[in-house]
Amino acid sequence: MEVGCDASWTNNACESMNHVLKQRTQWRISHLPDLTDNCRALMEAQYKEADRALLGLGDFSSSQVDCQQMAVDVRPSATACSRGLLPSGAAV
Repeated sequence: MEVGCDASWTNNACESMNHVLKQRTQWRISHLPDLTDNCRALMEAQYKEADRALLGLGDFSSSQVDCQQMAVDVRPSATACSRGLLPSGAAV
């Protein structure tokens, strides 16, 4: 059985993420729970950056196509306010 992956995920992207994880751990050996915590923290940071881009608040911006695609693909129960992006009660 062949295992497939997203065609947009490249070896360069893998090496880049590997480097980010090594920087985060300051190139020290760490245990599996620490690795999972670091991966979770990086993933949460990426979700926050994506939300900021969609709201026009961060360093990045999204095209109209990106916004429409993300609205369909990423519709978790968490909102920008609950993720700590905006103060509670802020209008979006």
